[in-house]
Amino acid sequence: MQPIQIVEIDLASREAVMGKLIGRFIPMILVFFIFTGIIYIAIDITAGEKERKTLQTLFVAPVKVSEIIAGKFLAVFTVGIATALMNLLSLVVAFLIQIRLLGGDIAKIGFSISSTGWVWLIVLIVLSTVFIGAITLAVVLLANSYKESQSYVTPLMLVILLPAIYAFTPGIELTFVTALIPMVNIFLAMGAIFIGNTNFVLMALVSVMALLYAVLSLGFASLIFRNENVITGEKVNFKQLFKQN
Repeated sequence: MQPIQIVEIDLASREAVMGKLIGRFIPMILVFFIFTGIIYIAIDITAGEKERKTLQTLFVAPVKVSEIIAGKFLAVFTVGIATALMNLLSLVVAFLIQIRLLGGDIAKIGFSISSTGWVWLIVLIVLSTVFIGAITLAVVLLANSYKESQSYVTPLMLVILLPAIYAFTPGIELTFVTALIPMVNIFLAMGAIFIGNTNFVLMALVSVMALLYAVLSLGFASLIFRNENVITGEKVNFKQLFKQN
């Protein structure tokens, strides 16, 4: 028996729903491209050099450890930011072309970015690239060979992309609480930007927290690089990892 017939009616317009889906999908693709652009150069200049015995030679050269860390990080950051910006451009252009070919009206899709939104988007891309690049460098440096470091790729990818799945959960929006969660705040903030919803206070809070996490990840990477046991390829446990030599 069905005494009452339940009918679900979505009050949101088709354009608004499409804009929200695009706003959640593109940030995940951007972060994925940043990671894939970073990971292999990070492996080559850390575990790859350890395997070729050139990293140990570099550390006995008359240069500061901070200069070595800065040089390697800037190489990773440059590749990551270039990958992110080029893919962002290609995604936007491909999306606009697709809409034109289908005869749709871009203004009705619910996908709009203001000039302020573009500024926030670039800031978030830069900060997320710093965070991902530093964490990736620190983790793959623990490997002693190129092959061993490749086994770290999947766990790293899961750690970075799992927040995107949480951000996709219905009802999860950018708030003062979600703005504090690493990577989740980036995904939600980018999604809000893509649908034209840029709250200055929330965007500023996300940027500050992203900057804090980026600085912490850089400090962690620097700590790893300064550990002699890691550089020489010796096996170290978690406690030894944080011992300064």
